[in-house]
Amino acid sequence: MDRSTRAYVAPTTGLERRRDVLKRFMLGYRETLDWLYSDPEAIKAYAAWSGLPESIAKRAPEFMTRHNMEPTRIAGLDGIVADAIQFKYIPGPLSETQIKEALQVDAVR
Repeated sequence: MDRSTRAYVAPTTGLERRRDVLKRFMLGYRETLDWLYSDPEAIKAYAAWSGLPESIAKRAPEFMTRHNMEPTRIAGLDGIVADAIQFKYIPGPLSETQIKEALQVDAVR
């Protein structure tokens, strides 16, 4: 199943007023992801942070791939919306306008 595993939500007013701050946050977040998925020391840091044994922590990238952790990558939206409806997070399907307003991914690239 190909679904986004992370999303960051910001109010549209905050996005409009503080776009530069959000862009810098996303840049730092991506730099952190790049380090996490490229430096062997990151596994040790993750194990220490999570309390997991290193032998288990080193398997995390198998399940949480760098590709799927990209915060502006949106995949599986139909399934995500269906789950949101089923679990009563939203009352029904989103309109095209709601989707466009909610997913302003290009605003923080």
